[in-house]
Amino acid sequence: MSDLLAWWVVIQVIGAVAFPIGFVFFNRLPDRGYAFSKVLGLLFVGYLLWMGAVIGVFPNGRGSVLLILLGLAVASLFIVGRRREEFAGFLREHWRYIVFVEALFLSAFVIAAWLRSFVPDLIGTEKPYEFAYLNSILRSEQLPPNDPWLSGFYLSYYYFGFVMIAAVIKLTAVPASIGFNLGLALVAAMTVVATFGVMYNLVAARGRLRL
Repeated sequence: MSDLLAWWVVIQVIGAVAFPIGFVFFNRLPDRGYAFSKVLGLLFVGYLLWMGAVIGVFPNGRGSVLLILLGLAVASLFIVGRRREEFAGFLREHWRYIVFVEALFLSAFVIAAWLRSFVPDLIGTEKPYEFAYLNSILRSEQLPPNDPWLSGFYLSYYYFGFVMIAAVIKLTAVPASIGFNLGLALVAAMTVVATFGVMYNLVAARGRLRL
């Protein structure tokens, strides 16, 4: 339960840090991209961590993830400062929508993690290979990560999704095996919320729905 709570808190922070950026980027959407803020934040963190570790600006470590979050927070505070009244007006007008989206995310995350708890073993299909990729990324100081099967070589596989999950594992310090399963629950929860966000914005844009 503590690991689940730690993941929820970290994802909330990532989403909160990214929302002001999405507020500007999705300025034509009725919800200003709030339903996509967690996805957007995780993409920002993962991409900046990947890019920085690939070109050697900083190592693939917890400190780098914290530095990226701090940089995003500074950018978001600057945006909020420039659009203070617009931002405050949105929060006052759409607070019910925000509460609903957060409740939906939490419910989906908890339910997905609960269902995954019945089959937590990382066996079958591609799970052992995926777990090897995740551990390789967690242990590699630079990216691309080391190949878990061929010493001295880099992993020749698409691995960006594992970088994003690894970033959350680094922040929460949960064991990799638990983080893998919580990562699956997180993907399910973000899919539910993002799908709802797409439908809400499509309908709200035609003036037929407002929370």
